[in-house]
Amino acid sequence: MMMALSLAGNALLARLLTPSDMGAYFYAASLAIFFAAVAQLGLGRIATKTIAENLAVGDAGGARQSAKAILRLGALAARGLVVIASAASGMLGLSLVFVLLVPLWIFVESAQRLIAEVLRGFDDIRAATLFGGLVAAGVFVGLLWIVSLTPSPLDQIHAVELKISSIAFSTILALVVLWRMFNTQVVSASINTRLSSPSLLRQSAPILITNLTWLTMAQSDIWIVAAFRHPSEVAVYGAAARLAILVSVPLDIVNAVIAPSIARLYKLGRKNELEKMLRDSATLASIASIASLILYMSLGADILEFVYGSVYRDGAMVLALTSLGQIVNVWSGSCGLALMMTDHQRALMLISVLRSVLTVSAALALVQPLGIVGVAGVMALGVALQNIWTLGYVKHAVGIWTHARMWIR
Repeated sequence: MMMALSLAGNALLARLLTPSDMGAYFYAASLAIFFAAVAQLGLGRIATKTIAENLAVGDAGGARQSAKAILRLGALAARGLVVIASAASGMLGLSLVFVLLVPLWIFVESAQRLIAEVLRGFDDIRAATLFGGLVAAGVFVGLLWIVSLTPSPLDQIHAVELKISSIAFSTILALVVLWRMFNTQVVSASINTRLSSPSLLRQSAPILITNLTWLTMAQSDIWIVAAFRHPSEVAVYGAAARLAILVSVPLDIVNAVIAPSIARLYKLGRKNELEKMLRDSATLASIASIASLILYMSLGADILEFVYGSVYRDGAMVLALTSLGQIVNVWSGSCGLALMMTDHQRALMLISVLRSVLTVSAALALVQPLGIVGVAGVMALGVALQNIWTLGYVKHAVGIWTHARMWIR
């Protein structure tokens, strides 16, 4: 549902904005998403892991203390990054959308994601899903639909304002739900000491670096295309790349549900059960993803035209290549998440950094001679390399496989 709403939002934007404004919107969105991850300091996965581990041993008080400490630290980091981002944009002489609106987008995006991970740690998957982006996406689509019924034109600044308003509304609702949870929950005394900020940062630093390298891979293609190609090509590339993400949606759903279970099962030493859960979920996700891949490979240009308009048919090859990379990601299963939830963050960080350096370097070398197709091919290879490497390391370090099997056990 989340990806369907995101797709609907992008489709409406493509019809309300010019290709140049659409490219500028994609660029602003990529910056906001990247720096929102910086603002979280890697605390999202630490929240899920720590809260789930406390609950696994019956320490509800420790889970609640952990959640409060993580939220306080996350809020402080987000405020600091907003000030830095706004000042840097002003010094560089960037437009209003970057000086004022993107920093605000960073703040609400980081708050929304961190609160959702806290809810996920408490095993409230429904609330985590709703307030991890689903509500915001639904509100954004509704606002764009209302705009489409009016004669007033839409530009990139108003589009960003609508996006920020949608995320802020979702974040406020998430805070209300979390506050009510804290006030109605029966909590026993904690058997753990209070988590300090330095302790949290030591745990989250490798995850932060890993997330940043993943996001660099996910967003740097837009940045590279924006730096070297025409804005209309940025729009075509961004539209195709975001449509390809639908291939990995089944795995995203799996990861959203099983993250607390990975931490619990590993904490309790139940590796056989953990491997079965991971491999069966990867198998189910792969079956669902193959259908999207087949459609994109055979009808890519027609699908792009149907969703975004005829201008975007040129992104068919980008869509096909990016989808191939995503299918390897899904087949490999939740290997990266498994390393995060089993205290192997540093290894995942090193794999991610090396892969990011190699892939971005290759994309920079090919963007001029091969254009957006060359960038898409390099990015797809990078995704495949990261997942196969991570899959092998999970087997080495944890002793389990996470990839899809040929049957469901």
